[in-house]
Amino acid sequence: MSKRNRHWLVVEACGSEIGQRKAILCALALLAAMSLVLASNGCSVLRRSPAATPTPTKTPVVAAAAEPTPTATVVPPTPERSYDRCPLTGIEMADPSMAMRRPLDIKVDNYPGSRPPSGLHKADVVFEHFAEGAITRFSAIFLCQDQERVGPVRSARLIDVEHLADMFDAVLVHYGAANQVLPMIRAASFPDMDGYFGAGGFFNASGRVSPFNKYCDTNALWETVEEEGWQRPADRPAFPFSDSVDWDHHAAEVKVEYAPQNWVLWEFDADGGLYRRYADDELHIEETTDEALTAINVVVLQAKHAKTDIDEGYGSFSVRIDLLGQGPAMVFRDGMYAEGTWVRQSQAELIRILDQSGNDIPFQPGNVWVQVVPDLDIVEAS
Repeated sequence: MSKRNRHWLVVEACGSEIGQRKAILCALALLAAMSLVLASNGCSVLRRSPAATPTPTKTPVVAAAAEPTPTATVVPPTPERSYDRCPLTGIEMADPSMAMRRPLDIKVDNYPGSRPPSGLHKADVVFEHFAEGAITRFSAIFLCQDQERVGPVRSARLIDVEHLADMFDAVLVHYGAANQVLPMIRAASFPDMDGYFGAGGFFNASGRVSPFNKYCDTNALWETVEEEGWQRPADRPAFPFSDSVDWDHHAAEVKVEYAPQNWVLWEFDADGGLYRRYADDELHIEETTDEALTAINVVVLQAKHAKTDIDEGYGSFSVRIDLLGQGPAMVFRDGMYAEGTWVRQSQAELIRILDQSGNDIPFQPGNVWVQVVPDLDIVEAS
């Protein structure tokens, strides 16, 4: 039995009592308490409200280890093939074998009380999307760079389970999920690493309060991917890249207003050739560098949003976002932008953004931030 299945067995047997008892006592009490077990929730719903600091409803099954001392980078696996450039950023790689790893889709919080985040500057691609209410959350795709401290890691959302993990052929890395979402994750075809249920690679960060203290190390995560037999190069094509474009529309700023109290601004720095991120009137700082988060490419995708009956806490319901089919899109790079259409016809496809002639709109080599919105009306380019 795999390490992952052993964790599920303990959780399903003991339910919500695991936070108060050791796993061995739960196992001994299993037959006597079976009726109570079947009635329990058996998972983590991390609850929060706009007016209060969110707290988890249960203590994790397996306590995370203390924050590790930084170690040397794990030697990547021997590749079956190699890339000269990272397929997700177009940047030339000193060690092409790193791109042969299985991508990681790491769920990172964007609740104001969780800031500043760590490690997003090393992600190749970051998706920002509605989680519930007016709150957004990040899905950070890691492939061609390592980062010893990524987080705060939080619970998975439908967009990861239904779209992003498959889109990148990735391993989903998260800390819990709502009751209705956990069975979907267990039934999915992609691998799953849940720190709530004791997956390797997670640690408790000092100086952080729960639930904003759960972090992970990509080196350790990829070690676990190897141990579990999940390692393989992602079966997806590379994004299209071009060093220069000749577009008609110019914009020094891109503002996305998810809600009056939750908006993001990307400001173009012509000297650096990149966009700096602001969140709610302030530079959005990355914790390990103490510098603003930046993007070479900013992409906006309009997709169908629908409210679900999945309660994420205090009457806030999860949002289902549809990234199959097609919809309007905007690509910002080099202080310019182009309008187009995003297209994705099946789960095992990387999203494409096409111009009016049906050609791929190329990115500038560099990282990509994707803002997923319900309507382009909340986007302002100036």
